[in-house]
Amino acid sequence: MRSSPDVDGLVADTWRPLPVRSHSADAVLDVFAPRNLPEFHRVLRPGGTLAVVVPRADHLASLRAEGTMLDIPSDKADDVIAAAEPLYAPLTREHVSYELALDDALRAALAGMGPSARHAATAPADAAATTVSVDVLTFSAR
Repeated sequence: MRSSPDVDGLVADTWRPLPVRSHSADAVLDVFAPRNLPEFHRVLRPGGTLAVVVPRADHLASLRAEGTMLDIPSDKADDVIAAAEPLYAPLTREHVSYELALDDALRAALAGMGPSARHAATAPADAAATTVSVDVLTFSAR
């Protein structure tokens, strides 16, 4: 933030006003979180960048096959792009994918960090690896 050279990040409740002055942030990064697009727009400087990471339908697919995680809509990135359109101009869409080795602790952490923690059934863990598959979307504030 420009008001303090010592601050380079912030974690906050996305549904409450962010404790950031209007038009003062160069960038906002949203990873797998709910998106308060108007609030992000308020804090971004004109021309600032919004980066949103959304899972693809094949993200952590082996965990979904085990029944430990909820499904992901195949058009999730398209929905984010459409919702952002009134406030943001799309810049890039990059697909990032790689294999991730699993152990019991990582499997539990991945299932427990999102909505799957409260909704999906627990199943025996069989997969030794899974695929991380996300879209990284960037936008410029209009």
